[in-house]
Amino acid sequence: MQTRKQAPMTPELLCQIQEQMTQGTLRDEAHAGHIRLTDSVEVRNEVAGEVVYVPPPAAQLPELLKAFCTFANEELVSNSTKAGLFIHPVVRACILHFLIGYIHPFIDDNGRTARAVFYWYLLRQCYWLVEYMSISRIIHELAIQYAKAYLHTENDANNLTYFINCQVKRLSQAFDSLQQYIGRKVAEKK
Repeated sequence: MQTRKQAPMTPELLCQIQEQMTQGTLRDEAHAGHIRLTDSVEVRNEVAGEVVYVPPPAAQLPELLKAFCTFANEELVSNSTKAGLFIHPVVRACILHFLIGYIHPFIDDNGRTARAVFYWYLLRQCYWLVEYMSISRIIHELAIQYAKAYLHTENDANNLTYFINCQVKRLSQAFDSLQQYIGRKVAEKK
């Protein structure tokens, strides 16, 4: 990931990220690093056994991924006198994370890929400290809240506020966890 942080986002880079993040974890390794070509993908609530989300059709993926890459590569606009709208890098990273889950470009492991893209974007924007923070661990520990943030967003006309708030809280928790770890290590040294 470190070597790719300055590369612009492209569908090819997204596939490379997904392939790297899923090595040895997919049910069918043939799907690693490949955009899905099928519409037979559903997100299910395994406990209730119900479908909670059906992603856009595979035929729409090229257009959706093009828009995703354009959004990921836009230069930050720092004030309203320039053309465009300023979106804070942390907020943009949260939106990119959400979009991977929404677009669901892969047969499997879109969530892991979304978290990697979140990190990629923040590292690209020089938020170097995220390299030492484990947001994935916190999301795993609070999986129900994470899933609810997706559902609330989708059920409220795609109002991203739910998901952004959830992600910012997770980022804050990851930062607190890192500070505690550093504090423990400093205490051990003393």
